[in-house]
Amino acid sequence: PTGVDDSGEAALSNKFFISETEVTNSIMAAVLQWAYDNAKLSSGLGETTRVVYKNQMLLKLDEPDSKIVTDGYGAFSVTSGFENHPVIHVTWYGAIMFCNWLTEMIDGNSENVVYSGISETWVHDDVVVDDSKTGFRLPSSIEWGFTARYIDGSNWNYGDHVSGDLSGYCYDDGSPLGDDPVLSEEFAQYAWYDGNSNSSGEFLLQQVKLKKANHLGIFDMSGNAFEWVYTKGSGDNRLWRGGSFAMNAAFLRLGHEHYNAATYQNSSLGLRLAKTK
Repeated sequence: PTGVDDSGEAALSNKFFISETEVTNSIMAAVLQWAYDNAKLSSGLGETTRVVYKNQMLLKLDEPDSKIVTDGYGAFSVTSGFENHPVIHVTWYGAIMFCNWLTEMIDGNSENVVYSGISETWVHDDVVVDDSKTGFRLPSSIEWGFTARYIDGSNWNYGDHVSGDLSGYCYDDGSPLGDDPVLSEEFAQYAWYDGNSNSSGEFLLQQVKLKKANHLGIFDMSGNAFEWVYTKGSGDNRLWRGGSFAMNAAFLRLGHEHYNAATYQNSSLGLRLAKTK
């Protein structure tokens, strides 16, 4: 089922891997360092405010809550204590290049790189996906939903629940799902949102793997950081899924989809990796 009210339906025909956690600052910094050391970063050096590839910004670094640091000359590091927090302020373009570079970094070659069509003037619609490749990539929205809703392969969690929580809906939109619907008293055990991430009056992004995993052993599918997926949204936008530490429980609902331009980035938006099996 798809949608907050389970009114849609999707079929998945491919096998895939998906990462246990959201991509962390330490992993992103390591990949950026590899990209610089291997002459992959073609522009944006000499500054400390952003990482640029071709004509697109990949990562914004000058926000107070962005914990990846560069000296402007190709040295990347993470602010101490934030190594295992999800990377944020990453654009959809940044997510695409991260996947390609991580594939090359791990494999030692570009044979399994999934995304091509990236030119000096690329825009998101230029990206070509090679389904025969098994390199790192973003999950599709359907793959993300499959992972988030999974119970046993035949039964699926409702679109108004939190990933992993079968006890009830997390937000009452006036038409809760289920035969005997109740408001969950447990969903905060699975998800960071504005109801439990507040510390001294400030909503805070959290380390990965501090909450319960879902039925597949996957963490933070609901809450902590929103996650880019590959799928196009309406108009000229790309989708992100999952809710965040700074938003209310309505955004945690498994059927909820959000979207923005591929250039968009903010303090609640990161990514999760997938691979075709």
